[in-house]
Amino acid sequence: MSFEPGKDYLCDLLDFAMPWLDGMAAVLIAHVDASKRPSGVFSVGLVAFGADRAKKATRGWDRLWGKTSCHMTDWHARRGPFTDWSADKSHGRLVESLGIVNRYASYAVAVSCDAADVEKLAPKGADANSKVFHDGLARSYALCCHMAMYSLARLAPGARQNPPRIAYFFESGDAHQGESQRFISEVVSGPMGAALYGCRSHSKLAKTDSRLFEIADIVAWEWAKHIDRIGEGKTQMRGSLKALLGEGHSSEFDFASDSRVMMHMRGPALERFYLRCEETGIFSDHPTPEQTATALENAKRSSLFYSA
Repeated sequence: MSFEPGKDYLCDLLDFAMPWLDGMAAVLIAHVDASKRPSGVFSVGLVAFGADRAKKATRGWDRLWGKTSCHMTDWHARRGPFTDWSADKSHGRLVESLGIVNRYASYAVAVSCDAADVEKLAPKGADANSKVFHDGLARSYALCCHMAMYSLARLAPGARQNPPRIAYFFESGDAHQGESQRFISEVVSGPMGAALYGCRSHSKLAKTDSRLFEIADIVAWEWAKHIDRIGEGKTQMRGSLKALLGEGHSSEFDFASDSRVMMHMRGPALERFYLRCEETGIFSDHPTPEQTATALENAKRSSLFYSA
């Protein structure tokens, strides 16, 4: 895959997709089909920019990468266009790439999960008219997108009083994306649901439509690699991930600062998440009065679905 520097469909859309002055464009990409990753880790990366910063990031990326597509899996494996890259060249390019991310990205989020845990712990079904909610929370891709969008909306200053205005762009082609998009459309169809994500619009684009997807790919890959390393007993963060995250509060499976959120949903935390979803009656066409009251209370707090 190659790009023609100077041409970026997403940046051309921004003036139309974001007519407001204080909104953000957020790009999301899923990294690594769980069936192809030995650890079973599935990760979604999200990077958000103001419109002017998105355009500056794209111009900087074009200057750095030219026609070459920055695809982290190929880059790390030294294949494709990276076959003959030396370690020094690769390290230098990564430093420059992270510099662009940190200079222009207002926020970065990555959410990962153990695909086997999701399959094991997610409810196995829902009533007919509630299936859209089941499909939006019971798949690794959809679950990670939900949590990434929710986390981004919470990062914006004053989010609970004045929800941010975000135009979301998803790389097209991921498995179960149709189910996730239907779920998001259903959630944001009402004002309280829209506030949950700060969502003003959401669209799918091909990866070749914007270089910003390459930046989201770095975020998703770095976090997935960190979770893989924990599984191998290597608990210390890679230097590249530290550079991306900066200062903040962290544990092995989570990181939080004013502009970065990383989380890994697994085991007991994931089980609690689904139990709390059940408490709202979201998978039932006939929720009990208690479930309805819980759902309404969560919606008032802009937390329609609990975090893990």
